[in-house]
Amino acid sequence: DDSPRSRCELAWAYALAGLRAEAARELESARTIPGGRVYPYDVALVLAALGRQQDALAALEEAYEQRDSTLVNLKHDPRFDAIRGDSRFVGLLQRMRFP
Repeated sequence: DDSPRSRCELAWAYALAGLRAEAARELESARTIPGGRVYPYDVALVLAALGRQQDALAALEEAYEQRDSTLVNLKHDPRFDAIRGDSRFVGLLQRMRFP
């Protein structure tokens, strides 16, 4: 489908493949789909894959503030392994009080 989420997933795949320009293009495309909602969690995934850790952490903070339901995956989502040791990431998990 042509939803913001699927565009973000494509952007994430491009980022992993090292296709930075394509990833950025798809992320921007996700933001411009009429009537669509881009979840900050999905944006954070793309930014983390692009190596933009600080931006990814900021997007996760935004997800937390918006009560993005996708955050239920945060503790175990391997796509965030690159930032899992960051103190902001650890703090976010603590605030979420995962068991």
